[in-house]
Amino acid sequence: MTNQARKFSFWLGLLLLLSGSMFQACLKSKEPGIPLDVVEVIQNTGFNRVELTKTIARYFESDDSLKLKAVYFLIRNIGRQYSVEYELVDSVENIFEINPLSFSTEENFLNFWDSLETNTAGLSYRAKKYMLDRDTITSELLISTIENSFEARKFSWAKNYDFCSFLAYTLPYRIGNEHLEDWRSFLMHEFSWIEDSVSAEVTADEVAQIVNKHINNLFRFDLRYLKNPQEQKMEDFFGSKKGNHRDISYLKAKTLRSLGIPATVDYVPYLADTSHSFYFAVYLSPDGKFKPLPGNERDLLSKSAVIPKVYRRIYFEIDSSLFALKDLTKTTPPFLGHYHYLDVTADYLPVQTLVYNGFCPDTFIYISVFNDKKWRAVDWAICKNNSATFKNISKNINYKFSFLDDETSSNQIILKTEDPFR
Repeated sequence: MTNQARKFSFWLGLLLLLSGSMFQACLKSKEPGIPLDVVEVIQNTGFNRVELTKTIARYFESDDSLKLKAVYFLIRNIGRQYSVEYELVDSVENIFEINPLSFSTEENFLNFWDSLETNTAGLSYRAKKYMLDRDTITSELLISTIENSFEARKFSWAKNYDFCSFLAYTLPYRIGNEHLEDWRSFLMHEFSWIEDSVSAEVTADEVAQIVNKHINNLFRFDLRYLKNPQEQKMEDFFGSKKGNHRDISYLKAKTLRSLGIPATVDYVPYLADTSHSFYFAVYLSPDGKFKPLPGNERDLLSKSAVIPKVYRRIYFEIDSSLFALKDLTKTTPPFLGHYHYLDVTADYLPVQTLVYNGFCPDTFIYISVFNDKKWRAVDWAICKNNSATFKNISKNINYKFSFLDDETSSNQIILKTEDPFR
C-alpha cells in the first residue's frame, strides 16, 4: 500500500469512527491503521470522540511513529480513567462544606473534626460526580501532554530511558483521580531553572534528589489537609504551599515526569493501629529500580509495624487489579477498586501468606487493619469454596478478614469482620 493510499484508508476509517460505525472488513485488515483496542475505546465514547480522533489525526499526518504510538497508548488505556468530586455527608444526607484553611491552626481543625464525628451519625465522604476522561478530555490537553513529554526526553539526564518506561511512567497525564489540568506545562516552567543550574553530566538520580529537596523545603505537610479528599490543583497548591502526603507526593511525581524522568506514587491504603493513609513519590532510576523520594517524615517507611500493604499507582491497564476484574457498578472499599495498581509490598517489607477458611457471603473478601477507629480494607481476594488466600501481606500486624455489609448505604463502606486465625 502506498503512503497516499494508507492515508486515504486512515481518513476513511476516521470518518466512519466519527459517524459511529466502522466496516468490519476494515477492522480486520492487517494493513497499518488504528489499532482495534483504540478503535473500541473511541466507539464507546460519545460526543467527545472528535477530540480523540483529532489527536490521532494530528500525529498520523505528521508521520511521527513514536508520537503516534504515544497517542495510541494514552487512548487505549483511557477507558476507565476518571476524575471524581466528593462531598461530605451524614446518614440523613446533610451536606457539610468545610474549608480546612478556615481554621487558624491544625489543632483547631482536628478538634473541630473530632467533635463533628462524635456528634454526627454516619459522617463520610461520598462521590458526588464521576467524569470519565474519554468523555471529557480535550485534544488540546492530549497534544500538550505528548509534545511536552517528548520535549522532556531531550534533557541529557532523560535520554537513556527506554520507550516502554517512557510510556508507562513519564507520558501519563494523571496519577490518581484528580481533576484534569495541564500541569506539565506549568511545572516545566516552574522548574526550568534546573537545566541551567546543573552540569551536562548530571544524572537522573541527581535531578530527582534536587527536585525532592526543593519540594521538601518549599512545601509543608499540614494536618488540616488530612481530611481533604480532593487533590489540590497545581496553581492552588503553589499558592498555599501546604498539603497532605498525597498532594506533596503527586507534585514530586508530576515534576519528575515534566523533566523526562519516569515517576509515580506508591501508597499505603491505611496505616495499622493508627490513622490515615500514606503516600510517597517514586522514580525509575537508570539502574532499573524504583526509588522512593521521602519527605521530611522519612522515617515512616522504616516503621514496618504499621505498614500492611504498599501499592503503586499506574495508568496502564492490568488484569490482576480489582479495578479491572470488578463490575464498575459494584461497591468496593476505597483504594482497592478505584484504579489500576501494582502490589509492591515485597519491595519494601518482609511478607507472608494468610489463608481464610470459613463462610463467604460474597465473591470478594477483604483483609483489614484497625485505622482511625474503624476496620479498613487493605487487600482483597476471591473467595472460592469458602476459602481465600492473601499473598504479600506484611508481617507483625493485627489483621481481620472482612466482608461488605449487605445493608451498606450508598454513602459509606461498612465492613463486617471475622477472626483471622480460625
